[in-house]
Amino acid sequence: MKSNRILQIVLVMIIIIFAVVAGYLYFGNVNDSKKPTQLKADISRNQAILTKGLADQAAKQKEATTLASQLANAKTLMAKVSFRSSAQSIEYDRILSGIADNAKLQLTNITAGDAAEQKEGQNSYLVSIFTINLEAKTPETIFATPADSTAYINTNVSNILACLNQLATGTDFDTTIIQSVSITAPTPMTIQQIADKINGLKAIIKSQLKDSEITGLTDDQVNAVVDAKYAALGKEDIQRLLQLDGFDKPSAVITIQIWTYKKGA
Repeated sequence: MKSNRILQIVLVMIIIIFAVVAGYLYFGNVNDSKKPTQLKADISRNQAILTKGLADQAAKQKEATTLASQLANAKTLMAKVSFRSSAQSIEYDRILSGIADNAKLQLTNITAGDAAEQKEGQNSYLVSIFTINLEAKTPETIFATPADSTAYINTNVSNILACLNQLATGTDFDTTIIQSVSITAPTPMTIQQIADKINGLKAIIKSQLKDSEITGLTDDQVNAVVDAKYAALGKEDIQRLLQLDGFDKPSAVITIQIWTYKKGA
């Protein structure tokens, strides 16, 4: 009986070992069978990455070629432009004023330098440098909230960028190169700053009152007169008072080079 019991135990152990080995071999084969599929997936993924990289490289190369062609065309166009004399700077002033006006900006100053000769390869050009000062127009209304101030600043910075785009792409300036740009934009006003600005405008109104308007009035009555005049302000009046009070506006200083072909060079 005892020997049979030992035999049974040995048989059970053999069965268990066989099951473990069979399981190991089965799962090992399953994993091995998955390896080709996984490898194919890895190859496909890497091929897609490589293809995209080659496509990006081709696109960049095409872009570089296009830009080079555009530059060559620009140089060719530059060589065909008729020579403009310094007397025609008045025409530039008119055109620049029109561009600023279209962008709803004020052209506050134009400085024109003397034309200087410059060689590019076998060609000679005269390069005139203009410095343009642009400024936003003074608001026609008083800001009620900081959001109004922010909107005013953003709109006028966009106007300055539109003006730059016109200078860069407009047909009047085919041979113009924008040399430098400096844009200055104020910080949006706070509620307290808006209140201080209103008080400053009222102070200006008060200083402009005639003696006949305030003779015999108390301080409270004078303030009531000032409040009434402030409430009746029109757009032009508000602009005038804001200018007197020193209103901070977005502005820009732009320096451009205008190239003209020198005949007989």
